[in-house]
Amino acid sequence: MATRIHSVKVFIPIILGFCFILSACARQTPTTTPPAEVSTPEVTISPTTVPIIVIVSTPTLLPTSETVSSNQPVGIIVFAMGEAGHQHLFVYHPNYLPITQLTSGDWDDSDPVISPDGNSLAFTSNRSGQWDIYIWDLIKNKLTQLTNSPEFEANPDWSPDNQWITYESHTNNQSNILVKSVTDSSIAPIQLTDGTGENISPAWSPLGRQIAFSTNRSGRYEIWVAQLDIAENRFSTVTAGEDADYLYPAWSPDGISLAWEKQGSVSTIETRKISEIGSTVVSIVSGRIPFWSPDGSAIMGRFDMPNEYFLTGYSSKTGNITYPLITLSARTSKFQWAGGNSFQSVIGILASLTNPGQKQTCQPVQSILSNQTGRFSLVELASVGVINPFLSDMADECFSTLRQSTGEILGWDFLAQLNNAALPITTPPVPAIPQNWLYTGRAIALNLAPLNAGWMAVSREDFDGQTYWRLWLKCLNQDGSCGMLVTEPMWDFASRASGNLAAFEEGGMQVSEPQGYWVDFTDIALQCGWQRIPSLSNWRTFYPGIQFNTLVYSQGKSWKQAMLELYPEDVISLVEAGK
Repeated sequence: MATRIHSVKVFIPIILGFCFILSACARQTPTTTPPAEVSTPEVTISPTTVPIIVIVSTPTLLPTSETVSSNQPVGIIVFAMGEAGHQHLFVYHPNYLPITQLTSGDWDDSDPVISPDGNSLAFTSNRSGQWDIYIWDLIKNKLTQLTNSPEFEANPDWSPDNQWITYESHTNNQSNILVKSVTDSSIAPIQLTDGTGENISPAWSPLGRQIAFSTNRSGRYEIWVAQLDIAENRFSTVTAGEDADYLYPAWSPDGISLAWEKQGSVSTIETRKISEIGSTVVSIVSGRIPFWSPDGSAIMGRFDMPNEYFLTGYSSKTGNITYPLITLSARTSKFQWAGGNSFQSVIGILASLTNPGQKQTCQPVQSILSNQTGRFSLVELASVGVINPFLSDMADECFSTLRQSTGEILGWDFLAQLNNAALPITTPPVPAIPQNWLYTGRAIALNLAPLNAGWMAVSREDFDGQTYWRLWLKCLNQDGSCGMLVTEPMWDFASRASGNLAAFEEGGMQVSEPQGYWVDFTDIALQCGWQRIPSLSNWRTFYPGIQFNTLVYSQGKSWKQAMLELYPEDVISLVEAGK
């Protein structure tokens, strides 16, 4: 049972300074997992428009030790990213190290953070069948399980003296911030928050005496700071608002400023000097999940597009771009640019890992020879419940891969039933959707029964005036062995028919996040090459125009190019004309 903090002075010294392994849809350069044997919990140790810039590849060569040692300490960026349907740990440095996979396995690793001295890495994982915090000693290459409880425990962060971990723990449908000793397992976790609302994403100040976190106890997520030296009135609000959520607080290296993500119709990165009374909030740039460079000169963040993710950085003073867009293969957790001895420690770990070889990604195979026109054929899908169970010969294998991967993760076969696969060319077009991707054989319309039964949830995302939807699927086993808790709000389409005028006019309404463990199906689909498409401009009043359940395997082709793979030009013209 966690014990609430009454006087942190007593406990905390003053501080100075997700089934089966998948063989498809994989990220490049997977490496082995940390040591297989895990010890017991005993611990011995203003919104702006982003300029058009060129997207560059990451570095491809490791530096020599002399190259690194000739410069100031560079640290290393650590984060979690989707790979083969699971989340795994990756490392990166803009100048010295390409994006490199650090862990693998048929489980999820997330929320990595390296200790201030650079020698240990804390992260959350469900490798034991439930979500717990682990400590990876990067010097000894030893993995220790710090927590061991059925509760969902995530988002760890280190105290500046490397002696304590703060993290979030979800119990009885509520999250609280806890603090636990890394060096003395006999000390019970200390509960920092008071059980009001959801309290998530703790961030420990480099000065040691404050922990920032996000809480929705007032209705929307706000950034709060807890003063560790006082027991009464220790909480203060840093930023709040009725039109947005404020998430992912991140301290500047000097502990003077906080950055966070303002999540509204557009996500932006903001900062404020906490040390100055009455200081104003400064909007840096459009972006998500901010984090600082070790010298505080840059604020890094994730820049999202509908079917792509990038990592980039901006000057913390001017907001100008200081790092180009670096392509990320999937959605990520929060990032950290660690200092101390982190670069050398991680390079040592990478040198000790054995690369088992690159996993095969989904590859389309032509199973039926092209006819004299060179056009492809439609291929029948095996054991799929749909009126016309066919897809293009260029898409059927990657549908099967997506189906198998999703089913293995969820514990139930979501893609065994579809609303539609390839539509026959004789099918009358849906009004206002002449370029219907279902005609191409490269698209599927997902079954909506899980949405009505509470096994699917939908969240809304807007990009440059267009609306997209992210799909979440509920895990069969709700014990933490599959999926994660969701903190973002969902969208209720059914409310448009509830008699609520605002919901009717807006095509639905935003509702709170769902309870339980969920999988980001949109991200898994993207890893297999299946992309979402935007809603039509009239989606609020025209339900088919929402298109939230349509996924496309385009391989970069336009609708017209995809149609030409199956049909002659004159037939396509009739479809476009609505005939």
